Amino acid sequence: MIGTHSRSTKPGAMTVLVALVIFAACGTAGFKTAVMASDAIILRWVYGHEHVAREHLTIVSLKPEPKVSNGDVLSGYGFAHFLIGTPIFFGTGAGGFILSFFLLPPGMRRATKQNSRKDPGFGCLPVIVFLPLAMYLASTPGLASNIIVLALAIGGAWFAHGLRTGFSKARQPLEGG
Repeated sequence: MIGTHSRSTKPGAMTVLVALVIFAACGTAGFKTAVMASDAIILRWVYGHEHVAREHLTIVSLKPEPKVSNGDVLSGYGFAHFLIGTPIFFGTGAGGFILSFFLLPPGMRRATKQNSRKDPGFGCLPVIVFLPLAMYLASTPGLASNIIVLALAIGGAWFAHGLRTGFSKARQPLEGG
């Protein structure tokens, strides 16, 4: 259940579902951002900004070595790509996850802070929700799908919160009118 008034509310299925969706969207968005940024940095490091812009160069494959759209293989730049992408991945993934939780309704934020070792958990719910969603989000190009899923998760949390509270805060008339 989503707790709106109790300080000791344990996370319910809706809270866990929203947390998993946010985690999948932010984690895969962080990974995509890290790869895109690392690609751009490595290409500009090797070729220079003008050459990359003029020939519209991109890295088309990272394994076993980074391969550029013009056919060049950047031997020895795979580890540099990893070293550049890792802090970007952790920063954007964790930053997006933390920011997303600040956008959740207050009751849901309080419920996510509760931790009970005696709670049996939710069984296979994380596997059923997280893995297919993470695989889908990781396989789609660009960040648009991640942003849409993240917005739907946060919007759904607020909608569920409104259903629980009867949308009481939304019905208050505007002052002065």
